[in-house]
Amino acid sequence: KVDKSLQQYIVNLVRATRERSEITLGVSPRGAVALHRATQAYAFLEGRDFAIPDDVKALAPFVLSHRLIAASGRRSRTIIEEWLLPSIPIPEL
Repeated sequence: KVDKSLQQYIVNLVRATRERSEITLGVSPRGAVALHRATQAYAFLEGRDFAIPDDVKALAPFVLSHRLIAASGRRSRTIIEEWLLPSIPIPEL
């Protein structure tokens, strides 16, 4: 299960990729769906029937990095790890 606040966190992460000038092409809604499903699977593999914010944070660089194009020539994964994840407030469950 992915809590509503965690679903909103995923939406906020994806939306932020489309609102910054450092990113030429942001993540599409399908990227949000992919991150949501990956989060569910990761929680299951960790032996839980619920997801936590750390699951999203662990997976976001892998799920989203190929889904955006950086304007600066920087690696997409670096942008996600150094800018995107720290810039979005983590929900309390």
